[in-house]
Amino acid sequence: GKAVSLPSLAGKRGMVLVFLSTECPLSNGYLPTINRLTKEMGEKGIEFVGVNPNDGQGLKEIELHRIRYSIVMNVLRDPGARLASSLGITHCPEVVVFNGEGKGIYRGRIDDRYPRRGGAPKQVFHQHDLEQVLKEVLAGDVVEARETEPVGCPVIVERMEGTSSGADAAVTFTRDVAPILFANCVECHRPG
Repeated sequence: GKAVSLPSLAGKRGMVLVFLSTECPLSNGYLPTINRLTKEMGEKGIEFVGVNPNDGQGLKEIELHRIRYSIVMNVLRDPGARLASSLGITHCPEVVVFNGEGKGIYRGRIDDRYPRRGGAPKQVFHQHDLEQVLKEVLAGDVVEARETEPVGCPVIVERMEGTSSGADAAVTFTRDVAPILFANCVECHRPG
């Protein structure tokens, strides 16, 4: 409920920003992995910080989500997705890793568990991208900046373009809500 400076949260060896959604099944599916890494890497000087950039997911929802999933890292709200936009974040879950000097060295997926949004998880993972980058940082290796394509739910940012305020236009299901559901939800949230 208060403003926080990200550098004040950074660990001695690095920091991982984990962009989350309270409503995305893929984001929620990764929380046990993130909790495990938060505990393991926190002991070694890498701090994990959750960030929720999604409009419509307020502090109360974020806190209830943290409790429900036993999230062990601090979780921040990113109003208007300003931080997410500045880092090029488009999906939840998506991570950004900073080394001990504050240089961004990785942005993208956590691992290759999901080949695509709406697809079933793989039984065997081959690329543990986030964990590999963190091992390189802890080993003292020079880590070149790299990116992977995230798989997850799009960050939700309301845009009221063409109106001076939300009160100027009545929201309708057909015009305003249905396109959002079809573009972002029905791929995963459907029978079967």
